[in-house]
Amino acid sequence: MVATLVLQRDENGDLHDPGGHLCNAAGQKINGQGAAILEPSSASEDKVPLQRSLADLTRPNKDEDQGYIEKMESMIEKVLKIQQKTSAYLNLRLDVLYKELNGNLKP
Repeated sequence: MVATLVLQRDENGDLHDPGGHLCNAAGQKINGQGAAILEPSSASEDKVPLQRSLADLTRPNKDEDQGYIEKMESMIEKVLKIQQKTSAYLNLRLDVLYKELNGNLKP
């Protein structure tokens, strides 16, 4: 049997279930920050609702953190090298431009 959940929209546009709890469009209860409050199934022994945010669901496991950090450090080093090359090229171009303008200026 499937129960139908009717959500009511308040004056701010927020959705609420019949009990007055804030809900998302899927009918899940959410907290003030918009994170879904997941409730365990009735077969579960744990009766405490779980709160998970999108960041919790997408964050790598702690075992993967070191590899993630190393990958980010490698990417940052590559960006720094490119920035240094670009800066050196820009400085060279500005020096040439300065010398050309300096020779063309009349007192």
